[in-house]
Amino acid sequence: MLEPEFSLGEDFPPVSYEEWHALAEADLKGAPFEQKLVTHTYEGIDIQPLYTRRDRPGDGDPHGFPGWPPFVRGARPLGAVQNGWDLRQEHAHPDLDATRQAIVEDLKGGVNSLLLRLDCAARDGLDPDDPTAAELAGRDGIMVSSLDDLDHLLADVHLDQIGIALEAGAAFVPAAALLVGLWRRRGLSPEQARGAFNADPLAVLAGEGRLPMSPESALA
Repeated sequence: MLEPEFSLGEDFPPVSYEEWHALAEADLKGAPFEQKLVTHTYEGIDIQPLYTRRDRPGDGDPHGFPGWPPFVRGARPLGAVQNGWDLRQEHAHPDLDATRQAIVEDLKGGVNSLLLRLDCAARDGLDPDDPTAAELAGRDGIMVSSLDDLDHLLADVHLDQIGIALEAGAAFVPAAALLVGLWRRRGLSPEQARGAFNADPLAVLAGEGRLPMSPESALA
């Protein structure tokens, strides 16, 4: 009867990295170890032929591990291995129907998330009936001012499969409310919803020199 658990490593004596390195160099017959076995990427990263416990970062290493605080190496332990790359396409055409058709073509081409850049009126947080909105409507972004507009724009998108990211400037709160409202209208649970509100009013203030609200309100 086979044992339920066994360790293959127990059948072999432990070998240090130094011993392995010496044998590897002997097999190279004088060829430089760094040139033959170390891969040098164009980003300037040296990929070693063997990694062991000695390469594990210690508790004080600021880089940490993938999926662990401080998350400088990504939020997921396996990175892009498990879920693949996020292929995100930005859309900023003012016309809803034209953008809707462009989204369909992108999805057919393999895009799996969308970045929707709202027009200047929406990014300034202006209502459609605001007199000053007429000059900004349709400028540098999609004309979305209501839940029905957003629903029409994304009518062909399965929101449980395609991530939706917003670029709404300082008006990230009303824009986020529209996206959350659409998820609810489509019957998606919070676990199914995929998206990003990209709330960064300080970046807007730094880039444009102004906010349609006080910095204190934007950060509240």
